[in-house]
Formats: sequence, structure tokens, C-alpha cells
Amino acid sequence: MMSKRADLYAYKTTFNLTSGASLDDFWSYVIFRLNVEKSEYTYDRFARVYNLLCDYKSDISKHPVSISLEESSHTYFISLNTSSTKLISEFMKRLTKLNYEYKYENNILNYSIEKKLHVNKLKKDIRKTYDYSFIDSDDISEMSDTLERMQEKNYEQLNIPLSINEVNEYRSTFSYYSSYLKYYSQLNTINNIVAELSVLLSLYPNECLAAGENFRVVVKSFLNSLEYWQEKLFIEGSQKIDFMDNSLKADLSQIKIILNLYDEIEDDSTCSIDDIFDF
Repeated sequence: MMSKRADLYAYKTTFNLTSGASLDDFWSYVIFRLNVEKSEYTYDRFARVYNLLCDYKSDISKHPVSISLEESSHTYFISLNTSSTKLISEFMKRLTKLNYEYKYENNILNYSIEKKLHVNKLKKDIRKTYDYSFIDSDDISEMSDTLERMQEKNYEQLNIPLSINEVNEYRSTFSYYSSYLKYYSQLNTINNIVAELSVLLSLYPNECLAAGENFRVVVKSFLNSLEYWQEKLFIEGSQKIDFMDNSLKADLSQIKIILNLYDEIEDDSTCSIDDIFDF
């Protein structure tokens, strides 16, 4: 059911999407914004939007997409404008499958995403549908502890300027985490992403320090995404194994942008909606 557009905040954010880089800019804004809310439901819905757009990236270069976001205290209102009939058709098909109400006229698709859904209620409805028993339970436990320790340090350093010690802690965390992933060929894509980030932090510590709080924000977003990926796969078993591949690639690209490593960025992300999200 579409929410009423009452009590809208005074601002409106619009994204003009014409390429893979602009899609990454859109995702970067979303993860920064949603990290404040910590709502799994909202994160899921926006991640699905990003991956669907990613799947139609070649079409977007010919038919640019404009996405406008408005919000109230309870709801995000999305307006998507494009001349791509293929993209609009896929959006409407997915929305119908989710029983979302939407309105489409004059090439503009309007629908809404609720901001808050009680996480405990959401988890009650989750049924474990995938078995990833190939990974050792002790490895999962150590991987979880590794991320949790870094999150605890983040909390302790909340109001402290970024230091070389903090950069090195991130590097060590991702390097250690990767040391577990590398033993499982099924996790090769995520391992390459995490290992590359660790190497970047090792090679460019001064760039990290120069970026300061901006670097801290993007690397925390990456850490949050990694925790989310791990929980959905190995604790809940509620997603296919590659469901976060493109989101984590986008996070890594944003870190490179913050560090001014433009030559390092390769536009090599590929998406398959059916393999990532059942939007």
C-alpha cells in the first residue's frame, strides 16, 4: 500500500544516473544515509533498487534515469523517471511480486519504502533456505569476532581524530578476515574485494589520513556491509551466496574515490538480478 505523502521533510534529493560511476554515487549516498537508521528492511529494499539498476547499466547509458528521493519520518518516497521501457517494466514486475502499490504515468514510476520495520518481527518470518555448511563453524566464529572487535574499537574512537593506528587496525582486520575467506573457493569474489581493501590501506596510509573523517565514514560502511553479508549467509542462510558482491564492489569503489585512486577503479561489476535479489 502506498504511504500518504504527509509530513514531508523540506528537502528533496535527485540523482541523474547515466553510467556505472553515477550508480556507485547513488549507492554511496544510500549507504551513508541508511547507516544512521540501521534498518535491515530499508537497507534490503534500497540494495535491490541498486542491483536492478546495475543489471540495466548498459540500457541506462542510452536512456538516463532520474531518481528523486523525498522522505517523512516514516517513509521514503521514490520517483523514477526514464524512457527505458525495459527497466520500468522490470521494476513494476518486481513491485507487483512484492505486493507494493505504485503509480506509473508520463514515464515516471512512483512508489514508497517504509523506513522502519521491527527487525525482530522481520526475522521471525525468515526461513533458512540455503545451507552453507561448507564453511567451518570455528572459522565463522572467528570471522564474527574479528568484525565485532573492530566495531567495538570504532565505538571507542567515535570522537577521536583519525590516526595511523586506526588505519592500521582496519588494515589488520580486513587482512585477518581475508585469511579465512581464501580457503573457500565459493567465497573467492568477496575475498578478492576484502583482500584488495587491505592492500590499499597498506599502500596508501597517508591518503587515508588526508581523507580523515570521510575515509572513516566509507570504511565503516564497508565494515557494516561485510557484517550484514556474513549474517545473511552463514547465520540466517536467507540469501544466495553472491547477493552482496556488487554492493561491496561499489563500497570499495567509493573508498578508492575518497582516496583519489581514480586510476585504480575498474568498471568491472556485473549483476544478475535473479542471482542477487528477488526484487
